[in-house]
Amino acid sequence: MRIPNMNHLLNKTAGKNTTTAEFMKVMKELDSIKRNFAKVQVYFEDLNVETITEVKAYQEENMLGDLGGTMGLFLGMSVISIMEFVEFILSLCGILIKPASKTSKKMRERSDSYAPTS
Repeated sequence: MRIPNMNHLLNKTAGKNTTTAEFMKVMKELDSIKRNFAKVQVYFEDLNVETITEVKAYQEENMLGDLGGTMGLFLGMSVISIMEFVEFILSLCGILIKPASKTSKKMRERSDSYAPTS
């Protein structure tokens, strides 16, 4: 329900030839507004302002670093470990190839000793 403005009610009767009944009706509306009007004052408990800002607790760079570190721990691999593994494979190949070449050399010598001489 819309409460009429007091100035509107007063202007409604001012400057016009209004009847007593109309004037009494306006006065009753004004009286009703005065009786039902409530003045509310709101006070703040304190005038402090609390500002809340959200900040990421865990940055992307930290996450990538931690993931890499964890993978290194789980896999047990690092650059040095990989290079040591490559060195081991090359050493193993060297050990396996040398005896084969020595064996083939001995076999050639034996075959030469069985060959007829002229």
